[in-house]
Amino acid sequence: MKWLLLLSLFLSFPVLAKSKKDVEEEKDLTCHSTREYVATLKFIQKKASRLGLSEANAKLVADEVSQGCDGSAQRFIDIVNALLVAELDPKSSVETGLRFAKATDIETKNFLTVFKRAFLGKYLDLDLRNSVKLAESLSIDYKGEAQEVASDFIKLVSFCTDTKKLDLPYLKCAQLAAKVTSTRPEFKPYAANDFLKLFKFIRDDKPHRSSGEALQIAEEVVTFGPTAAENYIQAYQFAASKSGLQYEDARAMEWAMLMAKRSLKPEESKTK
Repeated sequence: MKWLLLLSLFLSFPVLAKSKKDVEEEKDLTCHSTREYVATLKFIQKKASRLGLSEANAKLVADEVSQGCDGSAQRFIDIVNALLVAELDPKSSVETGLRFAKATDIETKNFLTVFKRAFLGKYLDLDLRNSVKLAESLSIDYKGEAQEVASDFIKLVSFCTDTKKLDLPYLKCAQLAAKVTSTRPEFKPYAANDFLKLFKFIRDDKPHRSSGEALQIAEEVVTFGPTAAENYIQAYQFAASKSGLQYEDARAMEWAMLMAKRSLKPEESKTK
């Protein structure tokens, strides 16, 4: 009778199958380190004449890459290949690849996207070292979430190199795009769309300021958080309107900047 009782108790409790979420969480906790080591070592051996690593050093590199968990070998390979094609020296290429072996896939993708946009002649045509530095700043060295960084950078570069919109020199465009993209990484959405919207408003709408002045104001305003551009535009329109404060243009812009600076709570502003 006891076994019948135990059987009935067992049948009364359903066996819990692992959910998709549980499986994904398990994947996040496991690494195929041997696979990553082998893939890295084979890549280095294939590129032996170009990389110039001894067998001992090749094994040391493979060992370090394998510590980056799943995908580390492919991240390393993608970075090293791209930098070698661009003719960066092998030592620097491997060192950079090792950094990204322990990074994320999205950080690696952002690096490659920004690097190509910065380095290739049909885009910004920057020198190699500056292109690497810029790409690292918007990927592995970026302090916020990396999901939209590269796309925002591309959006800004397309804008500031467009002969019908801004037509900045390539180096200045790269510096502007990097600065705006790196603004307020702790907030979403990022600053690119707000910057573009505000620049267009200041230059093309009622204030009708020069491109240089519009750039300067837009750069400053977007640092005050994700509501700052909207606050600036609404404040200017109210200040300059006959049904509002009826300020002259310069004073309306000053008041709009004051309102934009109040877009963050006091405790948040103190940390900026």
